Amino acid sequence: MSRVYNFSAGPAVLPEEVLKEVADEMMDYNGTGMSVMEMSHRSAAFQEIIDTAEKDLRELMNIPDNYKVLFLQGGASQQFAMIPMNLMKNKVADYIVTGQWAKKAYQEAQKYGKANKIASSEDKTFSYIPDCSDLPISPDADYVYICQNNTIYGTVYHELPNTKGKCFVQMGIMRSEVNADDLELLEEETLQNRKEQLRERSGAGKIKMMKSLHVSSSINLIGKTVDEAIALLDKYLDDAYLAKLHQITIIHGVGTGALRNAVQAHLKKSKYIKTYRMGEYGEGGYGVTVAEFK
Repeated sequence: MSRVYNFSAGPAVLPEEVLKEVADEMMDYNGTGMSVMEMSHRSAAFQEIIDTAEKDLRELMNIPDNYKVLFLQGGASQQFAMIPMNLMKNKVADYIVTGQWAKKAYQEAQKYGKANKIASSEDKTFSYIPDCSDLPISPDADYVYICQNNTIYGTVYHELPNTKGKCFVQMGIMRSEVNADDLELLEEETLQNRKEQLRERSGAGKIKMMKSLHVSSSINLIGKTVDEAIALLDKYLDDAYLAKLHQITIIHGVGTGALRNAVQAHLKKSKYIKTYRMGEYGEGGYGVTVAEFK
């Protein structure tokens, strides 16, 4: 039977050399005399596997050392429960249901509090994104939940919902909505004092400020979808700004220009970026964008 090339959003085609290597190691992984599925998760051989996996993830996604990498069971569906378990403090949350994943998340959240379905496209088999410009957002909601990219139905948010007075908090690629009443406006002098206090704290159970570690002056987005690229770029800009980089290079390739246009549109809206331009000869030409921080 000839090879089948599966390009699904979930499990997909793997290179034949990878499959052959896995097959060879099924009986004897790296001279251990057993397969990965048979070895102890406390063994040195498995520790090397998990350490290498984390190292590769940090390099591929530019994850700084002041972020933890968690290997969790359950996959993405586990997040349907973990989000309300950790964020639903008032036991109220609003959900915009635009596909099976958002629907499952909404159903799971009902186990932990009051989940309000404030918009949905289920009436037309999730074939569109509902109008989110005037939503009935609950005043006591801890967060507003969306599934930005609906892989089953092929729909995606191009603009985030209007949160009607709630503050939009963004930490890298992780986003959440919080009430304005939960925030405190600090004068510059007070803010500097708080920072000094945090720097002085250390030890178990206390907050310890960590210096920004090395962040590369470039990021490679070639091969990413527009949504994936913008999410990675968003986090990278946070890290590069904190690392006090003056100039960065974003590698997007030439292609159709769609990825380049999306990158430059994002840079135009970024609060961190002063100017940006196409790469010059020797920098990568039209395949890169060079940006300068404020």
